[in-house]
Amino acid sequence: MNLKLIISLVFLSLIIGLSFFRETDRFESFSSNPKEKREKVTKSVQVFPEDCDWQAMGRVLDGDTIRLQNGVKVRYIGINTPEIDGPYTTEQFFGPEASRQMHEFLDNVDRVCLLGDTKSDAYDKYDRRLAYVYNEKGENLNLEMVLGGFARVYRKFDFDKKDEFLEAEQIARSRALGLWE
Repeated sequence: MNLKLIISLVFLSLIIGLSFFRETDRFESFSSNPKEKREKVTKSVQVFPEDCDWQAMGRVLDGDTIRLQNGVKVRYIGINTPEIDGPYTTEQFFGPEASRQMHEFLDNVDRVCLLGDTKSDAYDKYDRRLAYVYNEKGENLNLEMVLGGFARVYRKFDFDKKDEFLEAEQIARSRALGLWE
């Protein structure tokens, strides 16, 4: 084979490889382990709020709703998870998985930190408190659900972290996680 042709092919391969690397590198360099990928993304956007409203945890109702020990229902701002089978809903694809993930986050937790949003009401039309929910490690569970592919970003209303959540959803989609498998 012609030496010029071989050199040209090698050079072209390098250019294509580098352009692919630059495109995938814009979200950081990740390993092939999905949990480790999620952790690295979370660490880059994780900020533990100092002005939390700490509340005693009651129980998980589904992937995007919890009940506090005082009886108040809390709906997670900015996300929507598929429904589980219940008195008012029928089971949707990936609903049980989303609910199990929220149980994994909160079943052994005594308290959660609730933060409101400057662009959202404090309560929804069902009288559920709207909040970003953080665990004691400072992880935003709303964001964690999106990053893991357990929730979609709720696009109907504006909220403070919408751009961050949309980026997280794109990451989950690009990695074929959860709902995006």
